[in-house]
Amino acid sequence: MFKQDLIKRALERTAEAVAKALGHKKEGELEEALAEINSAYDELLRIDRRTFDVVDSHTLAGLIGPVENLRSVAELSRIEGELHEAAGRPKLAAARYRRALELMLEADEKKPADDGGRAAIAELAARVPREQLMRRYHHRLD
Repeated sequence: MFKQDLIKRALERTAEAVAKALGHKKEGELEEALAEINSAYDELLRIDRRTFDVVDSHTLAGLIGPVENLRSVAELSRIEGELHEAAGRPKLAAARYRRALELMLEADEKKPADDGGRAAIAELAARVPREQLMRRYHHRLD
C-alpha cells in the first residue's frame, strides 16, 4: 500500500510538471519547459540523470521500476525531444525520441499498452529510424 501511494504521488507530481512544461512551451519558454521536465525526471528516477543518459534502455527499464513509472519516463523523454526539436537541437531531439520509443516498447512488453499507448508507439516509430534502435526492439515494431 505504501509503495503504491509513493508511486501515485510521484506520478501526480510528474503530471503537474508536464502541464507546467507544456505551458512554458506554448509561451515559447523552452528552457523553462526543459527545467520542468528535468524536475519530473528527478521525481521519477532512482538514478542520476547522467546514468539515465548513458545506460541502454533495457537496463534502464529495470532501474526505473514499475510500468507506470516507465511509461511516464518515456513520455517525459518524448516531450523533451519535442522541446529540443523546437530549440533547434535535432541531435538531442532524436536521442530523446529514440529513448522514449525504446522505453515505451519495454513498458509494452511488461504490460501491453492501450490504444493511446499503441498510437504513441506508432508515432515515435515513424520519427525514429529503425536502424537507430537497439536490435532487440526491431521485431516489436513488425
